[in-house]
Amino acid sequence: LQPESVEKVLTGTTDNLESNMTEVLEDMSLYLENPATQSILLRPVSRKIVKASEELRRWVSKCEDGDNDWDDAKRTNVLEKTEGLESLAKKMSKATRA
Repeated sequence: LQPESVEKVLTGTTDNLESNMTEVLEDMSLYLENPATQSILLRPVSRKIVKASEELRRWVSKCEDGDNDWDDAKRTNVLEKTEGLESLAKKMSKATRA
């Protein structure tokens, strides 16, 4: 995979999660008054995103310079975007506790 393709998917996923997170949390609060229940329901989603981020991080670390246009700068950029997505996923499951 080209680094640009990976970045595009990460950016789209992060933007989509960010834009829909508030709506999902609001909809959940209409039906589930207990924030602990909301958090419990969101935890598996958050964990799957975190797990996928960890797998992506391992894969990107194995990409060698020159293979499919990878280099240190592109690897760093993808890893930063991965961290951003992971952070957002963790924030999502904690948002219901506030």
